[in-house]
Amino acid sequence: MTDVFETLDPAKFVDIDLQTDIVRQQFPEILADWATRPPFYILQNGDPQAVVSRFSDMKEVVNGRGRFAATPPETSAAGMRKFVPNKFMRVVPPTQMEGPPHARIRRLINPAFGEGAIRAFEPVIHQRLNEMIDRIERNGPEFEAMGDLCAQLMPEVMLEAMFGFTPEERRIFVKMNHCLRLTKKLKPDEPFPAEYVAAFDEAEETINAIIADRRLNPRSNDVVSELIATSDDGDMLSDVELFELIFIFGAGAIESTASSFAAALMLLGRHPDQFDQVKADTALVPQAIDECMRIHGPGFLLFTRYAQIDTELGGTFLPAGMPVYVSHQAAALDPVQFPDPLTFDIHRKPANVPVFGGGVHFCVGNRLAKAVMRIALTELVTRFPKLRLKDPGFRPNYVGSLSETQIETLPMLLW
Repeated sequence: MTDVFETLDPAKFVDIDLQTDIVRQQFPEILADWATRPPFYILQNGDPQAVVSRFSDMKEVVNGRGRFAATPPETSAAGMRKFVPNKFMRVVPPTQMEGPPHARIRRLINPAFGEGAIRAFEPVIHQRLNEMIDRIERNGPEFEAMGDLCAQLMPEVMLEAMFGFTPEERRIFVKMNHCLRLTKKLKPDEPFPAEYVAAFDEAEETINAIIADRRLNPRSNDVVSELIATSDDGDMLSDVELFELIFIFGAGAIESTASSFAAALMLLGRHPDQFDQVKADTALVPQAIDECMRIHGPGFLLFTRYAQIDTELGGTFLPAGMPVYVSHQAAALDPVQFPDPLTFDIHRKPANVPVFGGGVHFCVGNRLAKAVMRIALTELVTRFPKLRLKDPGFRPNYVGSLSETQIETLPMLLW
């Protein structure tokens, strides 16, 4: 431990605990500051870690190039442990794979989430969203945008319409997803809460039953059936791999899409002049969503990377084995990449918004998430041209798993 600290510049340590709610509740101000800082150190549970937050530094880390990877090197210095356990417990997501195993998984799942596949699902996405909006309209004019709409997007569109889950299977999976929040205060050596373990086990049993059913009774227009049938020269996904992928798709997409879409509605509501432009011309919807995600994505940290060798980044020394936390949300506020970054402008057309990560681990579900948000926002403003925040001065409270910035409630008016 002493040797590790002796290699680190004490002036580069920042006194902040990522497991508290400080960053989550104050992230616009804190991350705007991080966006101008070179990589810095933090202490988590007494262990040194690094945070990377400028756009150029983020690109260096996510592109890897032999210096950074999603798995730690075989030999790491003592006293540099990732400060929280894997919140997905026994599941290893593709974001924590490297090399040929990661390339193989991406090759097998890309067809199910490619541009053509998502376009083929757009009619059912429209249908599901219109059914959801019909329910909201019947109870208007006031509606709770997070609970009544945003949180329901992926359970209805992805789990039921695309994956073919029944309402009960969806309920079990969503319950497990909500239990992920129980992991945000865990330390590396602590056991998972019993409630989370029970919810995980139930979700695992449910997903494995779905896989077994689809192998016997494959369906058309069903993502699970497509993943089972996908073959690359005879190479196919195993049952274990299918379970892990379905688990991760759902766990990642439900909360992140809910967070991003709620944030978009809030930001547009805070800028009614620009919201009016979107309502008058829905061709502006895609670029408006891009700008909303730049300002306010679903969280402020990507999955952990590790320095593979002793290296330097932005003038900061990173010893081999050091956990590196990439703040993609801070990088989206970097004034070098995005001039006047705190100004919300739907005409900005920002390039390379880092909300979906980067490099070989770029989010495979990005097309689906953007399609769902695009269709949902278009349908909403078309049907409710007076859509607005109930309170123009609304300030959110944020909840979620570690580093997530999900708006707890978002009261809005339809007319």
